[in-house]
Amino acid sequence: MLISVLRLSPKITHPAIILIVLLSWTGAVAQKKFNTKGEAQVRQEDNMSKEETRKKAKELAIVNAIENVLGTYVEQETTIDISQGQASFKIIGNNKVKGEWIETDKEEFKEESRLSEKKGNKEFEVWLTCKISGSVREIVKPKLAFQVQTLSCPKGNCRTTDFRNEEQMYAYFRTPSKGYLSIYAVQDDATVLRLLPYDQMTAPYEDAVPVKSDQEYIFFSKQPAHNYFPDFPSGLIDEMVLGTTKPKEFMQIYFVFSTEKFSKPLLNAGKTIENGMLPKSLSQNRFEEWIQSNRIFNPEFNYEVVNVSISGN
Repeated sequence: MLISVLRLSPKITHPAIILIVLLSWTGAVAQKKFNTKGEAQVRQEDNMSKEETRKKAKELAIVNAIENVLGTYVEQETTIDISQGQASFKIIGNNKVKGEWIETDKEEFKEESRLSEKKGNKEFEVWLTCKISGSVREIVKPKLAFQVQTLSCPKGNCRTTDFRNEEQMYAYFRTPSKGYLSIYAVQDDATVLRLLPYDQMTAPYEDAVPVKSDQEYIFFSKQPAHNYFPDFPSGLIDEMVLGTTKPKEFMQIYFVFSTEKFSKPLLNAGKTIENGMLPKSLSQNRFEEWIQSNRIFNPEFNYEVVNVSISGN
């Protein structure tokens, strides 16, 4: 899978880059910090990759960790009990925890095969266990509910999460409060790409772009109406192309937003490829440290994730 900045033509021939996501927990002003641990087990379904299974297990382990110290409230409760041998696991759907995850100290994954019977046939299932420890803080006011979405065309009614190979992607954003926005993508080769601010943006936009309250934004479009920064030429706006060499791949992109200014992490220069270039980047370790540091010291620093699929030719 590939996200590239379109400069010459939309044809993409660079080797695939698969994207993964970091779990986000949007929150608000917090009180006391708690250290906690959590655990969850997830069965790998036929339509799930190993990375998707790890992501789901980590999400549920974090929910369990927060629930252990702060509790959970449920809007529409859907509880499923899964029994396997001597162990019993509970999955709670549509739940909201009363805290936000701010820092991971340690995480461990363990994979095991278990014999099961499906339609009378004995088969082995893959189960993944995630154990996680870290710190959380209590939420004392509702989170800021900003809106994010990926688009297949530069119009608000083109919202989709399903793309084809070599198709352009656009991003929609709207917030009830003014603030600052940046967009990143995390790849499974431990490289993180920064998609917004645009590659050739300099001060005062190099850390994050300012956004107004209640205004609809569409990014990665060169249309003059979608250039919200008067001193930045529309011709320098980056257009994003998604590519894959497989029948179908999945990626996650997410929008980092804060009502307060924040500084970007150290970034490596973008890399030129055939018919385009890769955006500026940094290592996943440094990116996670940057995220955690901001989450600890800036309660208004939040991010939302959009899961996207890309179908090959």
